[in-house]
Amino acid sequence: MMRILRRTGLSVPLAILVSICLVRVCFARAEDVLTIEQMQTDLRVLIDTVSAVHPALADSSARSAFKSRAEELLELIEPSMSLSAFSLLAARVVNALPEADGHTMVGLVSDQWVLPVRFRWLSDGLVISLVEGDTPLRQGDLVITLGGLTPDELLEGLRPYISAENEHWIRNRGERLINYRFMLDALRAIAEDGTVDIVARRPGDAPGTSDVELRLTLAFAPLSSDAIVPPQSERPWFGWRIEPEHSLGVFWLDRCDDTEEYRTAVDEFFTAVHDTGVRKVAIDVRRNTGGNSQVIDAILRYLPANTIRTYGGRIRFSPQANAQRGYTFLMRLINLFSAKGPRAVTTPRPSDPRHIFTGDLYVLTSNQTGSSGMWLAVVLSDNWLATIVGEPTGGAPSGYGDILTFQLPETGLRFAVSHKQWIRPDPTRDPTDTLMPDFFIPTTAEDIRASRDPQLDWIRAVGSP
Repeated sequence: MMRILRRTGLSVPLAILVSICLVRVCFARAEDVLTIEQMQTDLRVLIDTVSAVHPALADSSARSAFKSRAEELLELIEPSMSLSAFSLLAARVVNALPEADGHTMVGLVSDQWVLPVRFRWLSDGLVISLVEGDTPLRQGDLVITLGGLTPDELLEGLRPYISAENEHWIRNRGERLINYRFMLDALRAIAEDGTVDIVARRPGDAPGTSDVELRLTLAFAPLSSDAIVPPQSERPWFGWRIEPEHSLGVFWLDRCDDTEEYRTAVDEFFTAVHDTGVRKVAIDVRRNTGGNSQVIDAILRYLPANTIRTYGGRIRFSPQANAQRGYTFLMRLINLFSAKGPRAVTTPRPSDPRHIFTGDLYVLTSNQTGSSGMWLAVVLSDNWLATIVGEPTGGAPSGYGDILTFQLPETGLRFAVSHKQWIRPDPTRDPTDTLMPDFFIPTTAEDIRASRDPQLDWIRAVGSP
């Protein structure tokens, strides 16, 4: 039994935040050379805005230290910098924050030239995930070096440019960047003739046969051409299916968009779970980078707990936040005397109490699970309502978020700054920079080669005869 719903045209904050990367939305073209004055003006606006908005900089000493670190980067401005190169420098400025924040970031600008391969960073290394038709690489080939750099060296080189709370997010964002020319140029991985050398290893095709080492030279092609295989087929951003043979219901949620259509789908899903009598439910947020955290309400309606502890938070008020969020003096005054920590809330109840699910609930996570996608997993985990299965999340359970968005005056670069600090429902489980799964089930290169889903396979096997 399967139920799939059509896409909606609505977007969500973190989805917007991710989409501004690699998209030409600026006043200049990616390859245009900027003046020193333009770059200095924009970096100072960036520094001043982050200083005025971010909760980690509410203290004057922290603000002063950030400005000092960030202004040192002004010395790295070069007379011949392109917009792409400048966007990377601007990204380093926001990464001078005293505390890691995956939401405060600058949209990188690509020159739109890519290698004919795509990559995926797995627990056992960097692998090829997609290739152009006649490139002699295969899905699942293990990358030994790219442009002379090992995966660890690539990861270290990417670190200054990716806003992240942990290494898992750097891997997730990095795998989407290292086939772009502008990024490989910043990593000094391009040869003098403009090509990139790659060394890869392929397991033997039959048991007992030796691994094959491949040494190739790759050329860039325009992103708009047919040289690169398009991404995997997109599924609707939410949907569900029942697997009666495994006594399992699966609901996937690839972004957090609290629409009526989504809520109806959750209602229909748990009705089907009740009607078919399955005893396991898996909520799949492995592709979910966030959005509206209220999506969890539709799921909580069908869980046994009448009350739960949810996130608490602190707001840093500023003229920018007042303008974008409409904060009034009265709202700021009320907030001043309100509790800032986690709080208990009453959960909504279904119209038919027989549909409350009392079986085994699992949440599937990966290094792409972030922001409100991770919020859902953390709330269910901290309240002991679900078992987390898969890989560590791409964000920290407690951290910063609720972004304000801005555009730099000279270049048009877009950037986002958090203005709230979130505190997880069970702060005693901090400090940690990720939500670790209760059962660590990684995706490996062999899983990619065999087109397996190890996390779902594990859940299917749990409790089976």
